[in-house]
Amino acid sequence: ATAQADHLHLTVTDSGTWKVPQPTPTPYRGRGLVLMRALMHEVTVHSGSTGTTVHMHARIA
Repeated sequence: ATAQADHLHLTVTDSGTWKVPQPTPTPYRGRGLVLMRALMHEVTVHSGSTGTTVHMHARIA
């Protein structure tokens, strides 16, 4: 994570496999991306054979 006076950038990386979202919501999973997109100005997800990396960026007023 890096924080400056006017923005915040977070990167989260893991070695797990990406799970395709369920067609119908479940009460126990599937809220992570919704929360990240609601709280951040930009969210990108890159998944591959070695894991997943999520980049998040928010502007600070």
